[in-house]
Amino acid sequence: MLSDYPESNNLLDEKEFSDNEINLAFKAAVSEYNSTPPVHIKITEPFRDELKELLLLGTLAKMYRAKALYQFRNQLNYTDGGGQIATHDKGAAYDGLASRYQQEFMQKVTGYKINLNYEDGYGSISSDYANLPIR
Repeated sequence: MLSDYPESNNLLDEKEFSDNEINLAFKAAVSEYNSTPPVHIKITEPFRDELKELLLLGTLAKMYRAKALYQFRNQLNYTDGGGQIATHDKGAAYDGLASRYQQEFMQKVTGYKINLNYEDGYGSISSDYANLPIR
């Protein structure tokens, strides 16, 4: 999905996200899912198919937010020989991507958890009146 290979990153000539960064972002996405109300609905392995896209969105949001912070932290604009040079100037673009992925992630998390909450509650509401004889 990201095409994050050295041969597809002409300017970097390396992967943009390390396996460790991806793993940390994935764990952060799972943590955010688990802490979103209702918190009793948590992710467990193996992942249901419908969770894979949801977790991918959350992982992408966390990865791009981290890269945006890195870009902002290291941004430097300078002039040399009459030309202006900017380094690490992709912070705003990465932040925009992170926000878009985060918004979609949270919408899907909320909808998914509401649906699971309905499914868990359906048919399990009991009443003392249920045992009364019917005439």
